[in-house]
Amino acid sequence: MSKTKQNESEEDLAEKNRILTALGNTIREQRENRELSQTDLSIKTGVDRNTISNLENGKSNIRFYTLFKLLEPLRIPTDALFYPDSKSERPAIQELIVEISDLSDREIKMLTRMIVMQKKTKGTLDSSSGTSI
Repeated sequence: MSKTKQNESEEDLAEKNRILTALGNTIREQRENRELSQTDLSIKTGVDRNTISNLENGKSNIRFYTLFKLLEPLRIPTDALFYPDSKSERPAIQELIVEISDLSDREIKMLTRMIVMQKKTKGTLDSSSGTSI
């Protein structure tokens, strides 16, 4: 094998390891945020606990179907999954998205109205006191 092909293979392997490690870290972080053990997640998803452990430790490439089974109970935002290095400038927004993801459309509309009312009230209070944000 030529030196160039060997270097490309090493670079590909390094990139693959970086991606698998980032994916594993994201899954572990979301699992822990939901206060689930690997065993709990295994029971909820039907994915073997050893598979989850290997995935979280970046030791295993995962099949799409297996990944799909893990996404629902963990409520992982797709940007966190596919772009783990691009952390949101406002993590509270990502947290809010995760928290509202299982609400009904009716509940989301009610929450949206509450937010709009809060913004209007805040704007009124800020302008009446002469304070700027």
